[in-house]
Amino acid sequence: MALTAALKEQLPLMRRLLDRETVLREAGDPASEVHPLLPMDLLSLFLRIDAVDAAGLEKLLTAVDPTTPNLYALADWARVRVAARA
Repeated sequence: MALTAALKEQLPLMRRLLDRETVLREAGDPASEVHPLLPMDLLSLFLRIDAVDAAGLEKLLTAVDPTTPNLYALADWARVRVAARA
C-alpha cells in the first residue's frame, strides 16, 4: 500500500522528466519540483547536448559555473559525445 502511494506521487514527476523541453521550462521556475535538482547551467548542458554542434556545445560550456567540480572531465566527455555524432 505504501509503495502504491509513493508511485502515485512520483510517477507524474518521472513522466515530466522524460521531456527535455518541459524539464528546462520547469527548471527555470523556482516553485517547481525540478528546480532544485541541478544548477540551471548543468541542466541546460545535459538536456541540450544531443541537439547542438561543436560551436553550440562550446557556448553551453562557457555558461557552466567555472567552480563546478570535475568541469574539465565534464567538458571532455561532452566534446567526445558531440564529436561522435558528427
